[in-house]
Amino acid sequence: MWVIASHEAGTSREAMLDAAERDADRLHMGYSAGQAAATSRYPARVVALGRALAHGIPSDDAAELDHWQLMIDAIAEVERPHLVLLSKFANIEGSVAAPVFVRRTLDWDQLNKLASKYGQSLHALLAALERLGLINRESVAVLASDDGRPSDEVLRGAFWRLTDFGYAILDELWRAGGSETVSSVPQPSGNSSP
Repeated sequence: MWVIASHEAGTSREAMLDAAERDADRLHMGYSAGQAAATSRYPARVVALGRALAHGIPSDDAAELDHWQLMIDAIAEVERPHLVLLSKFANIEGSVAAPVFVRRTLDWDQLNKLASKYGQSLHALLAALERLGLINRESVAVLASDDGRPSDEVLRGAFWRLTDFGYAILDELWRAGGSETVSSVPQPSGNSSP
């Protein structure tokens, strides 16, 4: 991870480690990224953590330092199944190095079909992504009528979509090799029922 960070920052590993020891915030950033990398089960997270360090450690702006610490904290908690589900919230086009994410808003039925292999754990995955601020749950009013005409009855349904922070995390992990992580997960067949 430190090799990746120093390469991304265009400096030596020793210089990067020295910069991380400048103050308590940078030291904490390095420690939390290192701890997450040590327990990571997929390489894309280690790469993304190194790249986040390369942006955060050298920064002299307190807000930017905080931003990269939040990025590291979120990346540290995004396991492979979270990344797979997170990727369902965007149509991803372009190359791995320069992906283009097109926003998708999904309801429960759509999520259940797209991630049916996760079964009952889908609730836990959604809750974790919401807690991290990567997706928003929105209630959308839908006019409903038995005969197809609009009526005064309003049905409320839950819909989820990526936040801007969620896009940033997905982008970092995707460019760090998360696309391979997601593509290695078996996809549900077209005839699976929710």
